[in-house]
Amino acid sequence: MMPSPYDDDFRFFPYPAEHSNSRTNNGGINLVQEPHRINEITEAVRFPELRALLVEVNGEGSPFMTLGCAAATEKQSFLGYIEFSVRPEYAENSSHLLNLDSQFAALMKQVGSPETDWENYCDLTLKWESAVFAFRETPDVTQHKVTVWYKFNNLQEAATFISAFHVFLIDYANISDSEP
Repeated sequence: MMPSPYDDDFRFFPYPAEHSNSRTNNGGINLVQEPHRINEITEAVRFPELRALLVEVNGEGSPFMTLGCAAATEKQSFLGYIEFSVRPEYAENSSHLLNLDSQFAALMKQVGSPETDWENYCDLTLKWESAVFAFRETPDVTQHKVTVWYKFNNLQEAATFISAFHVFLIDYANISDSEP
């Protein structure tokens, strides 16, 4: 996993909203604390697989929380990102996030079609980046976050990935040896 090349306004969560040109970024919405705000996330309304991921990853019992996402069609491709971290009570384990890319590729190799070179496929379609951030309430306490950028030929391929990634985060991702 590569360190993120971006050092911008997305260091303190929740992120501020941005409205420029024809693009609207509603900012980081803390769906753990405010799940009722999910319909403010345009992509969650238009993309049911992403909505399902957001609901469960931010739901009760999950060690994760999402920080941001995007999903759009551009130049005959479907692309976007999912940014996430562990919840504050798991922050001491946030460095374990840095090997989730390897865990995901290994899982896909294990359960995916044997005809597919999953390691190469993941390298071509996904880009994993890490950075540090802090919650606005505790700006001196930093932890790791991960952004998974994806690019697929069409919406169906992206939907398949989002569904697989959803299952991975909920059922397979290992961020610690013990629960907090």
